[in-house]
Amino acid sequence: MNKFFILVFLVYFSPYFISGSSASAIYSTFHNNLPEDRREEISIVDEYTVKVGLGPDQRSVSCTILDAVGSIPSINGKTEPEVVFVNKEKVNYISPGLYTWDRAGKYRVRLTTKYIREFGEITIRVPSKLELESTNGKNSNFTSIYYETLPEIKKQEITIIDRSMVEVGLSADLKTIRSDIQDAIKSIPMVTDDIWPEHVNVNGTPVFFIGNGLYSWDSEGSNPVKLTTPFIKKFGNIKVSISGKPFRKTDTAPSRATGAALKEKLEIAPAPPKSIEPKVSSSKAQGLRLKGFRLAHFGMDIPQVKKVIQEDFKIEEGRIKLSGEQKNLLTINTNKLSGDEATIHYYFSQDKKKLEKVNVLWEPSDATDRLALRLIQQFLSLRFLKSQRSKDSQPYLYYGKDSHGNEIKVSWVKNPKAPLSKHPLMLSYLGFTP
Repeated sequence: MNKFFILVFLVYFSPYFISGSSASAIYSTFHNNLPEDRREEISIVDEYTVKVGLGPDQRSVSCTILDAVGSIPSINGKTEPEVVFVNKEKVNYISPGLYTWDRAGKYRVRLTTKYIREFGEITIRVPSKLELESTNGKNSNFTSIYYETLPEIKKQEITIIDRSMVEVGLSADLKTIRSDIQDAIKSIPMVTDDIWPEHVNVNGTPVFFIGNGLYSWDSEGSNPVKLTTPFIKKFGNIKVSISGKPFRKTDTAPSRATGAALKEKLEIAPAPPKSIEPKVSSSKAQGLRLKGFRLAHFGMDIPQVKKVIQEDFKIEEGRIKLSGEQKNLLTINTNKLSGDEATIHYYFSQDKKKLEKVNVLWEPSDATDRLALRLIQQFLSLRFLKSQRSKDSQPYLYYGKDSHGNEIKVSWVKNPKAPLSKHPLMLSYLGFTP
């Protein structure tokens, strides 16, 4: 009997005696010494990251940004680091005990109950040792969280020159380039997540901001900026930089009060649809067009879409469900679009099994109304989309179509037995089929 109890004791406490990084990644003396209610709100993810959620009562959050940062194992309450990211956005260290969203130090970083209820846990992160070491090397003390999350093949193509410029070259095989203009811009250290700069230069030439991550050589958006292999082979690497007014989210700059509110809420919206230059028979360019939802392009087959879903949402193939009578429907669940759980359906044509439609569905919540408004504002700012009336008799919040007939629609899912506020929200992408 005594041997049995000794065995249980050793198994239970063994994680704290294991040497190496795995132990340090899950242990923080500072975190252990916090009051119980605060300690239960903070979960340690790894050596450089923690997440903050609601307390056991599921009604409040009592810990502060200092509690969260101090609980990070690599910090362990020994210092207040100058570089801290809150949900991938770098905050400003003003003075001991004070982190703010703005450099002027007016808007203090707060971990709010309202945000956690609407969007889920808040991630607090500090740079890893490798990132800190790299700032003393070729990147001249500048780094980018977006750049660090890129696939290795894209990271090899993009070099950070300074805080406002990157350089894009060919991949290791010297034959191809996988990065696009969005990857290059988001890798610039001054550009924060979910914000697109207005003034962008490509090899010193200003390009036009069309809206939500889209840039064109002309103001009409008919000549989108592309990073091409032939150009780099002929003229050398491409320099992408920002200048002037550094950031903007939409075509209309928010007021100071609105900007502060956005920072306070840490609001997240789904990534806007990407666009490509259309293949047209006439010599006259007909503008940009929708190509699908994120990396899933209209016309892809099922294996191709499975692959890009894994790249888009960082999930295993086993979490992608294939269903439908004709085995022509892929379904996933994710909270990486808005913070709330969403179901995404990828529909394929029954004959050729090519992607023709994508539906994103959010169940009703307190955040659904605001999400619908943000989606509508995003799509209204895309100049290549024409807001118009849908031929469908079903009610909708927004309906837009590009010059090729591809459609986007935002609507409530009809439920006669429920009030409007209890309807699921649907975002639909439909590819035009001749």
